[in-house]
Amino acid sequence: MKKLFTFLIALTWGVVSQAQYCDASSRCIDLPATNSDSLLFVQIGNNLFIPGNDCPAVTDNTGDTLYITTDGGLIETQNATYTDAVVTGWVDWNQNVVFDDDEFFQFAGHISVGQTGVLTLPDGVGAGDYTVRLKLWNSVEAGLNTPPQACYGSNLVYQNVDFILNVTDSVPTTGGPSAGYCAAQGDADCASVTTDGTTTDTTFTFIDRVAATGDNGGFNNVTNCDEYGNYTFIKSDWSVGNAYRVTVSVNQANLAVVGAVYIDWNKDTVFGPEETYPLSANEGDSMFVNILPTENPTGIYRMRVRTTGLLNTPEPCGTQAIGEVEDYHIVLRSLQGGEPSCVAQQIPSNGSTDVCTSEIFRWSPVADAAQYTVRITPRGASTPQYNIQTTDTFFIPGNGLIPDTTYNWIVVPENEAGTQAFGCDTVSFTTAPFADPVVAISPSNDPIITCKGSNQPLQGVVGYPGTITHTWTGSGATYLDNINSGAVVFNNPNEESVKLYYNAVNSAGCGGTDSVTITTLDGAQLDDFYLVDNVLCEADSALFVIKGAVGTVQVDDSVSGSNYQTLNIIQLNDSLYYAPSLSNGVHFLRLSVMLGDCDVFRGPEMLTFNSIPTKPQVTFFDGSNGKECAGGTVGMQVLNYVSTMYFNDVNNTSTDTLYTSGSGDFVVTNEVNGCVNTSDTLKARVFANPSPQIMKSAPAACEGDTLFLSVDASFAGVKWNINTSDSTSFTIPVVMDGTYNVDVVDVNGCEGSTSTTVSFSPKAPQPVITQLDPSPACAGAVVRLVASYDTAGVWNTGSASDTLFVTQTGNYIYTSITAKGCKTSAEDSISIVFYNSGDKSKVQVNPAGPYCFGDSVLLVSEFANGNLWNTGETNDSIYINQSGTYFVETNDENGCAVSSEEVEIIFANIPTKPEIQVSGNLLTSSIAGAVYEWTRDGIPLNQNKRTIEARKTGNYRLSVFNNAGCESERSEAVFITPVGIEDQIQNEEISVYPNPSMDGVFNIENEDLALKSFVLYTLDGKVVLKNNQPENLIKIIVDQKGMYLLSLETDDGQVLVKLIY
Repeated sequence: MKKLFTFLIALTWGVVSQAQYCDASSRCIDLPATNSDSLLFVQIGNNLFIPGNDCPAVTDNTGDTLYITTDGGLIETQNATYTDAVVTGWVDWNQNVVFDDDEFFQFAGHISVGQTGVLTLPDGVGAGDYTVRLKLWNSVEAGLNTPPQACYGSNLVYQNVDFILNVTDSVPTTGGPSAGYCAAQGDADCASVTTDGTTTDTTFTFIDRVAATGDNGGFNNVTNCDEYGNYTFIKSDWSVGNAYRVTVSVNQANLAVVGAVYIDWNKDTVFGPEETYPLSANEGDSMFVNILPTENPTGIYRMRVRTTGLLNTPEPCGTQAIGEVEDYHIVLRSLQGGEPSCVAQQIPSNGSTDVCTSEIFRWSPVADAAQYTVRITPRGASTPQYNIQTTDTFFIPGNGLIPDTTYNWIVVPENEAGTQAFGCDTVSFTTAPFADPVVAISPSNDPIITCKGSNQPLQGVVGYPGTITHTWTGSGATYLDNINSGAVVFNNPNEESVKLYYNAVNSAGCGGTDSVTITTLDGAQLDDFYLVDNVLCEADSALFVIKGAVGTVQVDDSVSGSNYQTLNIIQLNDSLYYAPSLSNGVHFLRLSVMLGDCDVFRGPEMLTFNSIPTKPQVTFFDGSNGKECAGGTVGMQVLNYVSTMYFNDVNNTSTDTLYTSGSGDFVVTNEVNGCVNTSDTLKARVFANPSPQIMKSAPAACEGDTLFLSVDASFAGVKWNINTSDSTSFTIPVVMDGTYNVDVVDVNGCEGSTSTTVSFSPKAPQPVITQLDPSPACAGAVVRLVASYDTAGVWNTGSASDTLFVTQTGNYIYTSITAKGCKTSAEDSISIVFYNSGDKSKVQVNPAGPYCFGDSVLLVSEFANGNLWNTGETNDSIYINQSGTYFVETNDENGCAVSSEEVEIIFANIPTKPEIQVSGNLLTSSIAGAVYEWTRDGIPLNQNKRTIEARKTGNYRLSVFNNAGCESERSEAVFITPVGIEDQIQNEEISVYPNPSMDGVFNIENEDLALKSFVLYTLDGKVVLKNNQPENLIKIIVDQKGMYLLSLETDDGQVLVKLIY
């Protein structure tokens, strides 16, 4: 968002003297210029200037002006050396001679492509001159200086540049050569003449394109006729040691044009002979030259291009006939040979955290370095904490780094000639939150002398503010109680000298190691000695623990701390001892373990014996037994009360009396100096009053019923209040409305009472049942029963409807029920009887199917009499000739209808009369069917096919059967005389007769074929008859009418014949 500035009236628009702005120190003030960095150029649009590099605090380029409109624009620059450099900028928009925070703007980019910033004018800024400061500095330093300050200075600031920005509505175009360079132009006479509407170009050959290759892609600048063109705002990036091509094109394919390129490598504003590069011969409209920069330092250089006529020698200055002159810039990266390279690796590396305050700084060696300058500086400090020169590749600052601090450090190699590396990166790291721990073993004497089996305390790092990891190692670590603690105990059971190492590091891994030798001598041993209790009561035994004692054990006692007397102690087990009969008062106990060269001593330990206080005497009030019912209290008193006595209630009441409304075991304790005496126990019991529950024999009572009320029989006593009399029974009968009270007494003598109200509800009016249909009734009939009532109820079937539909034999009754549940049933139940349904009979069907249209089927009833067919006929049997479902009914002895089973009869259609279609010797049925019966001269051919081949002369006829076995009318005869067919044995040599058969008997006669076997099938594939050794004359008999398929196996193959019964 733009800011609206308020300007002082006394402040005038215009250039403010550079001397009025703050200075900001830079790196090259303290270091050789080769170790610094600088801006090669600053450019806005078509305007560019080259900053000075004489390394003052601020490079004063206020004599240079760049231009921008009120719409803002882009400012471009590029540094020479460091890849980690960034550029920031400020514009003194309010002209108060201060670069304010809100006048800051940021650049984006990199050394390889340059840096670009966006200039946006705040509201209120008008035309005029404004001072700009650009700062080139280390990216890490810039990131930490938030917000960036224009006046900030350190050795990580490489350059500060001030110049003038002119805000104008009319940015000037680039004019002639900048100050210092000679004027030059061609004589292209950029003009044209128009005569009678025709335009004639009168110009001579001019430059219409200059292109230069480069690391950044170079440039390709297309121009018009200018005679001189100032394109110094156009640049190409070159590197020392690489070759680059400059190409110049002219507007005409003219062989009479020559040219040259000039680069001011020594920056003396003169294009000398050694800085001249002739262009190649003109090829069409282009010329070129390849240029290899070799020993030039990093910087920006002026490049001039000249074309002229063939008869001229191109000159960098002045006017020459034909052609044109254009100026550009080359940005060169120099390898600057001769100085050593920077180190490849530094430890700690960039971005490291939790670096130890005693860190060893290391770096990779540089081959041609004679020494290294190392600077370690806390971030924000103006001077390094360490600034040393060394021939080593490491530096040890001791434990001198500041904890929780960010440092910048740099290593600058220097060769024998004193030349330092340039462009070396600064590395940033952060130290750990705490200083490294000082690692030392205490006691510090070395060796430490101890006795065999004795405890020797050792201490490492303690009291450190952060987390420490302790590690004890070496041959002596076996005898430590803990190898991962700062405070340990050493106990060696052997006579020897061992080495012990101690390492301690904090959470950042910083720390160190110390060691000590411990020599163990032979003699007494002791692991531990302590009292179980330091304060005891009269007549108690003093218990103490002696662990790992080797030698003579002796305990001495003193009541004053001197004049010790040896106690008679008793050992209870390996480590537990006691001394009986010590007097009241304060004692001092001292332990001695004696053996050989080493005696072990412990103590003295202070032990106090106190007297037992008086035992409290307690009783219940009034000599009661301490029992009460709920609502009462039990009172207790202490007969010999003193202030050190207290009850064991929740409050530890310290009074001579205590009342309780609850049960409990109570004692009184007298406690003095930790010694106690307790009274006998008083058992106070407060019993809950009984809460009797009256139980009813039924949830509701109706008029005329007897209701029984009862209570739990476990009560010691009970009394009912029944109207004007009482009862002591646990159960009483009740026959009238009223409220009934009961009082009870439990086994503890506690009383309780309750009551209940009894109300007898009136009974329902008696309903009346009416039978609407007669009974007995036939099975399947419905008998209706209707109940009339004043109060709704339910049938004994569960139905709540007033009408009951009865379909089964039984007794039925209706009961009315009131809302209170009082019931009244009808006077009598109604008995309903249903006759059993007779068994269904069968219907005989003759003959068995299938049937064809035109057949007649006889249906016969098995009922004795009273037959009624669903066709309306009343005979015992009927003939039918139409498809349909048929059944017969009659009445049984009870007059109830009985129906037979249903019979479905289907008459199939008869196929239409076929025609024989003749094609040569092939005969084909005109209609399709399930079976085909061909004859020749009345003899069956036994060929069940729609198409057959006529092999003999004769009259051929055909019948067609459908799937129901219905036969069509025989076709007309067709006389055939076969032509060209040799005599063969066919299945027509097998004769089947009669076929169809009226009695189920078929004769199969075989003339010449050898018959091997036959199988008879039904049309659905079931085997009826099978014979594997048939004779030439076969008789087949079937029982069931229908169609069959006979399969005959002969030496010549299989023959199929359809049989019809």
